[in-house]
Amino acid sequence: MMHVFEKTGADLAGTAYCLATVYGEKGGYFAQKVLVFQTDEPDLDALKKAVDQFFEVELKTDLYVKEVPKDSALFEQEAARLYGTASVFCGSRAE
Repeated sequence: MMHVFEKTGADLAGTAYCLATVYGEKGGYFAQKVLVFQTDEPDLDALKKAVDQFFEVELKTDLYVKEVPKDSALFEQEAARLYGTASVFCGSRAE
């Protein structure tokens, strides 16, 4: 199940969520609000698809940017998708 709400000061650390900044257009682009998409499912791809569908069907706009904050339980999936995995070698052993 997915919950959608406007971002406030609530502590979301450790939960599976992403943010989407909604933009308006008036002589240029400006941020209107930030929405939180929180889920019980640990599947980042499914959440991103649900966010895209929400903007397409409910808000009928494509003026938004999705992000996965560092404190989200989904951040490791996003980091691996963007940067891959790597090992750091110091001397003769991996750390």
